[in-house]
Amino acid sequence: MTTQAKTTNRLEQMFQIDEITTQGQYVNRQTGHLLIVDEQVEKALNVGGSLFSRFISTDSAALEYVKVSENPHLPFDETRIKVASLSLPVCF
Repeated sequence: MTTQAKTTNRLEQMFQIDEITTQGQYVNRQTGHLLIVDEQVEKALNVGGSLFSRFISTDSAALEYVKVSENPHLPFDETRIKVASLSLPVCF
């Protein structure tokens, strides 16, 4: 996997699941599921931790997340509006 985030045409950063290392809210591009990385998770990731022990999928798009907010505490209604405005599925 690449270590640099890809950029979509909407200037939102897109990450593979194993590239996520900073706090914020991320939405799965395919499923619309929300992943929240707060301060505690960010600290664990920065010392070699992982979001999952295993995440298995035959579809590489299932592992692509778009960072929609740097604020992990953004209210869900605001996040839903932001995600919908990016034409991404909303499933949270």
